[in-house]
Amino acid sequence: MRLPEIRKEVHDRIGELMLAHGYKLNKSDSSFKKKIDSNLIQLSIDYYDFFPSSYQIRFRYQFVNSYVQEIKKQFFEDYLSLEYLKLWDHIVYEGVYQDEIKNEEYKAKVAFKHDLITHADLDNALWQMRNKISNHLLINDNYYVTVPGLNYLLNTEYEMLINFFEPEAILTSVIVARLMQSPIYEELNSYLDFELQNLSKKGEFFGRVFNLRRKLYDFMKVYQIRDL
Repeated sequence: MRLPEIRKEVHDRIGELMLAHGYKLNKSDSSFKKKIDSNLIQLSIDYYDFFPSSYQIRFRYQFVNSYVQEIKKQFFEDYLSLEYLKLWDHIVYEGVYQDEIKNEEYKAKVAFKHDLITHADLDNALWQMRNKISNHLLINDNYYVTVPGLNYLLNTEYEMLINFFEPEAILTSVIVARLMQSPIYEELNSYLDFELQNLSKKGEFFGRVFNLRRKLYDFMKVYQIRDL
């Protein structure tokens, strides 16, 4: 079993599912994309090549919301006078839906991959991936890419933000909670402030994220929210 064969099986079997739900396949990077109004959803397949012994695969879902992107751009360019490089607003990794690690730390879920040694391993991995995509993502993908949907994904259990530690997701969580005028907004910011301040003692990178989040909080206090 070689990587081109694995990619073909993924394109055929995952592709059958995704194309039926309005996604388009980009074979060059094994991604499936769908635009909903001005928002974007992408399912990406990651491959890890340990030839000749084995391979690994996993999927990740990425969301881009145009309103959140507009706010980030305004925050960086107008408020901070910095260039804004467009990135994903949130990423959901396959391991989040893997039952045997559901009680482990978030970093274990981010690290989860399927080990492929035999064709049976590939069959089992694709069967599991199709089920997770169908049962957890496709049934709600149009909602998850909205502001309320991102708020649900990020702030239902916002403690995962620090375990996950994706600066983009941290910024998104603050923005969508404010846009939703969520009752947990101040609680969320206090939690992030405390945790990021502790992390900032570990290095300059964490300190920059701590300062960035504080400035975003100040920016969102005066931001004029429009109707969603």
